Amino acid sequence: MSKNNIDWTQEADAHLSSVVVYRKLIKGNLRQKCLGLFCLKIGSEGMISNLSNKCNEVKEMELLTEIDESCKEEIRCCLYTEEMFQTLAIQGLENEQLGEWYVEKDDNEITSILYIKDEGNTYFTTFWVKGKNKLEVIAKQIECLKRNSILLAGKSEYVESIFKYLGIKKDISRDIHYVYSQKLTKDTDVSIVRKAIHNEYDISFIHKFFIHFFQPSNEEQLQRLINKEKISNDIEKGIFFVMHDNVPIGMGRYGSYTKNYIEFTTFYVEEKFRGQKCGKILLSHMILDCLNCGKIPILQTSSNNISARSLYEKLGFKEVTDYSFTFIPLK
Repeated sequence: MSKNNIDWTQEADAHLSSVVVYRKLIKGNLRQKCLGLFCLKIGSEGMISNLSNKCNEVKEMELLTEIDESCKEEIRCCLYTEEMFQTLAIQGLENEQLGEWYVEKDDNEITSILYIKDEGNTYFTTFWVKGKNKLEVIAKQIECLKRNSILLAGKSEYVESIFKYLGIKKDISRDIHYVYSQKLTKDTDVSIVRKAIHNEYDISFIHKFFIHFFQPSNEEQLQRLINKEKISNDIEKGIFFVMHDNVPIGMGRYGSYTKNYIEFTTFYVEEKFRGQKCGKILLSHMILDCLNCGKIPILQTSSNNISARSLYEKLGFKEVTDYSFTFIPLK
């Protein structure tokens, strides 16, 4: 992934962005329409991988255009077996957010799930499989979509396997998935952290920080980024400001969430205030707020981001597994 606009040598509170560095490319305004109840069978011509001749050999996944309560419960039970890694899909399921759901069943039991969410000019894609042997089913479905800008998220081992099935010779990104492992945290300097609210003043700073963080390259991406409904939803989930002289100078926000977890994302501190522990104070406050809500914080960061990893671990985060956010290239 490109990190051209990020100096990873800055100290820790300049790098709390963690996984969202990969989301900087998630902009634009595309909307995929559902094509019918079942996934269309697509021929092999022009496909992106060496799975072309297998498109008719591996069982197809079903595209769900409607999800009733019974189906939702089936999917929910599967996703909650890996709750910590399925926060985006679970949130999409519970809140009926726009997205594409593909499932495969064996003997009337769900054995693989593919969830695709249009985030602008990128399709953020996650998956669940009952066993590693089902990764080929996921790979085949991704291939049959023949779609640009798929950002695949999952355990590194699984993402590597999918890439092999697709015949893609590309190094995947290497991230670390963290979970907060302490029961209590000390919240210092609470007076300089506050939660954003729905007013023009706070929204103006959210716009400012989002623009600095995501760096949209055109007007369409900018409007997508500062979309009123999107900002409103983000505020409802939780956006936190770190303050200096009662003026916001940085922010962090809650991303996807489930029954037990909340993902931390989009940390930003203005450059002139870096090195003053503002990021550490902001993160500490968010940890406490999350715990008070009965949730456990999770986050991801690049395995090469030593300064951020050091900070997370000092604050009580524990490494869980290798994780990856990697774009699938078209051949």
